[in-house]
Amino acid sequence: MSTDANPSWSPGRPSIVDGWAAWTRLMQGDAVVLDVREKSRVSGSVHLPWFEVWDVARATPVSGIELGYHFARRGIGNGTTCLLLDDGEDWRAALVAYVLVSRGHREVAVVDGGVKAFLRAAADSAETFVAVASRSRGYAATFVGDETADSWVSELEPVPLHVVDEPAGASRPGRLAWRDLFRSEGRFHPAEIASSVLGAYAGPFRDRVLQVSSDGGFEWAVVWLVARALLDVSVRVSGLGGKPGSDERT
Repeated sequence: MSTDANPSWSPGRPSIVDGWAAWTRLMQGDAVVLDVREKSRVSGSVHLPWFEVWDVARATPVSGIELGYHFARRGIGNGTTCLLLDDGEDWRAALVAYVLVSRGHREVAVVDGGVKAFLRAAADSAETFVAVASRSRGYAATFVGDETADSWVSELEPVPLHVVDEPAGASRPGRLAWRDLFRSEGRFHPAEIASSVLGAYAGPFRDRVLQVSSDGGFEWAVVWLVARALLDVSVRVSGLGGKPGSDERT
């Protein structure tokens, strides 16, 4: 397989793409995401369990008739661009990629890192997950809908954190006074300290999503800036002006 964030699709050669490239291709509207895990399915994807197209006992693809049935009932044709997700080990997705290419599919790619890599890329997309402080319900509702966005976030086990406009030192578990992210001279703490502060009040958040809420002010933006720009952590903003963790906005 070739590894390329922006693959040059060619017949007979499946590619490996990163989560961001897969997400970008999906947003172009000409691709389908195939979740090949056994039971789970990412919201908005097509579920095609790997064992439906691979005979485990014989270590070979199932019969052409059976393959055609599984593909047809899911609307997968030879011209369909397929982005394959598994649990991150990639071998199941690679098996399905092999089967698809052997059936004549021209554009097939395994998403490196699987479901979590894809969902993190989606969570990092401003058009999808960063809800702006406005009277709308945010960009998420415009592009994929709140239900789908929330479903994606839930798969990443979001870490709730309510941000408050209170003096430094007033933070407690689950509730962060935004000034605790600053040094006395008004600058942000360095990354190591900022990470410790967030971890102390939000709990473990690496490889997950911080689900940030506030009482209606812009204090959430401080956490968003630190988490995204300084620590490269995904953030979902919700509950602006409503109850912590809700999707109410003023």
